[in-house]
Amino acid sequence: MPVPGKRYFVWLAMLVSSMALVLAASLFYDLQQRKSIRQTIEWRYDSMTALVFQFEREFLRFHRALEIAVEQPNPEKLGELALRYDILISRFNLLYESPNISVLDNRPEFALIIGQLKSVLIPAETLWLGGQPPHDEMKALLSTLSTMGPAAQTLSMTANSEVARLLENQSQTMLRQSDMVIGLTSALLALLVLSAVALLMRQRSQERELGEMQALTEDLREQSALADASNKAKSEFLSSMSHEIRTPMNGIIGFTELALDTPLEAAQRSYIENVKRSAHSLLVITNQILNFSKIESGQMELESIPIDWRALVHQTLQSVAFEAGQKGLKVSCKLADQVPLDCLGDPDRISQVLNNLCHNAVKFTEQGFVSVQVQSRHVDAGTCEVCVAVQDSGIGIASEKHAAVFNAFSQADASTTRVYGGTGLGLAICKRQVEGMGGRMWLESAPGQGSTFYFNLPLQRGIHSPNPPPAPLHMVSDGASAVQQASLRVLLVEDNAINQLLAKSILNNLGHRVETARDGREALDLFAAHPWDLVLMDIHMPVMSGLDATRYIRQQEAPGRHTPIIAITAGAMEADRAACLAAGMDDYIAKPYKPQVLQELLERVAQQRTEATH
Repeated sequence: MPVPGKRYFVWLAMLVSSMALVLAASLFYDLQQRKSIRQTIEWRYDSMTALVFQFEREFLRFHRALEIAVEQPNPEKLGELALRYDILISRFNLLYESPNISVLDNRPEFALIIGQLKSVLIPAETLWLGGQPPHDEMKALLSTLSTMGPAAQTLSMTANSEVARLLENQSQTMLRQSDMVIGLTSALLALLVLSAVALLMRQRSQERELGEMQALTEDLREQSALADASNKAKSEFLSSMSHEIRTPMNGIIGFTELALDTPLEAAQRSYIENVKRSAHSLLVITNQILNFSKIESGQMELESIPIDWRALVHQTLQSVAFEAGQKGLKVSCKLADQVPLDCLGDPDRISQVLNNLCHNAVKFTEQGFVSVQVQSRHVDAGTCEVCVAVQDSGIGIASEKHAAVFNAFSQADASTTRVYGGTGLGLAICKRQVEGMGGRMWLESAPGQGSTFYFNLPLQRGIHSPNPPPAPLHMVSDGASAVQQASLRVLLVEDNAINQLLAKSILNNLGHRVETARDGREALDLFAAHPWDLVLMDIHMPVMSGLDATRYIRQQEAPGRHTPIIAITAGAMEADRAACLAAGMDDYIAKPYKPQVLQELLERVAQQRTEATH
């Protein structure tokens, strides 16, 4: 059974500690054994027994010589006796002064005989100093030595016995130490084997874990690839659906605008205005789905440019003024004086959030008011925090539903969708956009007491460059008339017959000359045949796409000549815009577009053409 990681390291630490203790104990007994061996070498029991044996032998020789000298007094015998005495004394001194003799101290008989011999032999030296020693003294010395003879003769046996005992004890001690070393070594070997087994088990466990991790990694890689493929397919699907929806929507909204510019009966105008509002509602839903997809895929890019809060709020309220007026709602705004005029941020994203909140406020309010308040706080030289509140007197939201309204495809109540409609994406998009800008969104509401949606944004401050006030509508119309006097030669490349008819109608009404091409190949032939002031290029077309056609046109253009090419496409993703600019186009208009947008584009091109001729 594999040991889990933490327990494995505990067991491994215990094994290592045990091996360390065993090694320490083995080293201790090894040192003790070494000490015993050194002690045996130092004591040199063999030399001690040799000294005892030599002393005993010389004692017997001296005793025999003394017997002869007593029995047969002779001067010649006295000389030999003196020699034997000197040898005996020298042997006695060697034995007595030897440090190894201390091992025999625990034998009382040995200490007794050595003491007696010392007290008898040393004084006997005076017998030979004065020439012929007295016979009686020699005889008395012989008698004393004879009495001590048996004990002196056993000195070798006593020494051998003691040495044998000491050697036996030493051997037993060394055997015990050797057994301990062998046992400790065996224990160490067992611990090493156990460690090896534990390491092998750990290695196999890690190999299994590695295999599982590799399998999991491979599975995650496959899942990631599937997720990427799914996201790519979703993006392609949304892009395709956006194109398919926006293409007919362009015709619906465009021809509705043209129809409203013609004389109509009151009922007809009412019907067409309802068609226009319905088309715009459908466009709002399409835009919400695309915006939610962009946020989910992390494609939301933020700008950092000056924000004109007054104009931003004014435009938002203008966009809801008609619907609010039909309900009799009072619409108001309050912009605090302390809001800095040099805030930097993304006005388009803020406008989307504010528009969504205001449209929701009007949609869910049947009577009363809708107000927008903008305040600032924490203002310093480099930063500020702007807080926006959108308040209404509408149906309100129960407290337990506050969090749910910010979830995707969710509303406070299922009946809300049936009564008021909507995708349930608006607030989810707003919240994520605000959070993407570093802010926070929340609400205060109760059923029947209206709702207040708040969002705050931390913004940087820059150098303020006041924007000029927007020109009155009649001034724009007058300016347009002045520019439209210069007729432009326009090449319209569009494969959809309805959208082709719409764009051609708008251009002809504005006094421009238009020729059409159904695909990129026809566009190349027409571009090479005539000079053009402007090319309006669709992207997705049969035979040759607008991107490829634009690349060929840029290659064919003469040096120093540049014809403006504007993309008009139902593709509304950021990648579509980037692809158009990368192919060499000058600008980008997403379908469906209002006739005013196309008119403003033509005005800019005409103005640039006029400036170039002058």
